[in-house]
Formats: sequence, structure tokens, C-alpha cells
Amino acid sequence: MDAKERILFLHHNREIEDLFDSYADTFDSHLLEGLRYNVPNLMREQFAAFEEGSCASATCRTTTTTTGSNNERRRPFARCLDLGCGTGLAGVAFRDVCDYLEGNDLSSEMVAKAQAREGVYDAVGHGDAVNCLRRQPDASVDLLLSADVVMYVFSLPRLLEQAKRALRRDGLFIFSTESLDDAEGIAGGVVERESRRFAHSRDYVMSAADGFDLGSVDNFAVRNDDGKAIRGDIFVLRRRDDSEA
Repeated sequence: MDAKERILFLHHNREIEDLFDSYADTFDSHLLEGLRYNVPNLMREQFAAFEEGSCASATCRTTTTTTGSNNERRRPFARCLDLGCGTGLAGVAFRDVCDYLEGNDLSSEMVAKAQAREGVYDAVGHGDAVNCLRRQPDASVDLLLSADVVMYVFSLPRLLEQAKRALRRDGLFIFSTESLDDAEGIAGGVVERESRRFAHSRDYVMSAADGFDLGSVDNFAVRNDDGKAIRGDIFVLRRRDDSEA
């Protein structure tokens, strides 16, 4: 990262930190009621569908739970990390499949909210997502979560590079994006919108995801913005063994 890019990165992070600090107290109600946000639950559904297909392998330890009429096969993950955890909505959705779950957020006010959410996180740290990953030992994480965060990340390739390093073989990275629409075009594969959020094409995401296999990707309405549905992708990426082609 050169000096100019570093300045832009720091300025971007400060803007995002100030934004979420200012609206931590009303974050959940605004997101769930005003924006009709349901990304953590959609991520959990995509995870469950992926696990149902992949856990037929003898190498995947599973348990089976029944909720109503739905059977869900799931495996325990020893160490999980929720990047940009906010108040802990994704943590709530995935707590039951994590032996240890750590949250991290750029906003100190969000960190305080996440720490106060009883029974969700074993620890919560403060800082940006890329630097949080840099602090993780190599191959130390089994499951990475990032709900409604990638659109605020200044450099997705750097995030994916550090995710690859931190994840163990066969570890999963589950995250949401905002999708480019036809009017924006796909030249370059990434656009910063007037909302100050980044939208990404699937091709751009996968071109940056060296060392990962695509488990699944599906498109959903991830939020409302001024009465308009914002479309986004939810990815399930599997960390590939370095020996695999």
C-alpha cells in the first residue's frame, strides 16, 4: 500500500467508524425494522444448505438437530471469528455451531453492544477487519463470518488474502456483498456507490479469492434503501488445501 492509498484507507475507516459509533444505540431497530435486514439468517440458511451437501464426507463430523419440520446437519467449529460483528446479530445466528466465537468491530460503540449481548461472544475485539485477521496465527480459524461488512471494506483482495492465511484447510468464509447492477456495469468489478458502500461482481470476488473453492453463492434482497431493495450475494467459500490444484 503506497502513501496515497494508505491515507485514503485511513480516511475511509475513520468515516465508517464514526458512522457506526453514532448509530450504535438504534442500530438493531433501524436495521431489522427500517431496512428489513435479514442477512445473518440468510447466511445461516446458506451454511446449512452447504453443510447438508458437503457433510456426507466421513471427514466432516456432524450432529443432527430438529427444529419443527426441518432437519439441519451441522458440525462444531472449534474457533470462529465474526468480522464486523456490530451488535452481534450474526453471532446469535451461528453461536450454536461454534465452540469458541470471537467478535471484532471497527466501532468501539458496537464493540460495547456486542460485549453486552449475553451468551454470544467469548471475546470481542476492536479494529478493522483486515488488521484483525493479520493478528490471527496461521491456520488458526475454522469459520469466518462477515455479515454486511464487505461493502465497507476498502480492499477486498487484502481481506481475502488474510482470510486465506488465517483459515485452516477446509475452513469456511461466509459473507455477504452488495451486487453490481446492469446500470453500473461490471468494468473492473467493483464500484463505490453514493452510499459510500462498495458493490462487487461475483467474478471480481472470485478472482480475488485465491486459495478458496466456491461452496455456494446466491442472490438476495439484503436491505432496503429509500424504499428500494438492494440486491446482494451471500458466498460460502471453502479454504482449499495448498496441495490441491
